[in-house]
Amino acid sequence: MNKSLSLIDAGEARKRLLAVSPVGTEHVPLADAAGRVLAQEISASEDLPVAARSVMDGYAVQAQDVAGPAPRRPPS
Repeated sequence: MNKSLSLIDAGEARKRLLAVSPVGTEHVPLADAAGRVLAQEISASEDLPVAARSVMDGYAVQAQDVAGPAPRRPPS
């Protein structure tokens, strides 16, 4: 363990966090927003898809889990 690091209690940590000045905000194009944090909550103006549906229905399985005899597939 790095000896230059020391633990502080939760009260001290909270005091230090609250002492930090807020950072400024800026408007940037969506293409430049990667890696940034939102300054306020946003929400979509409408639900997408507009109805409860799934584009693809089905199950994913591993072949080894379904290999072997079945009513429509007798043992070979």
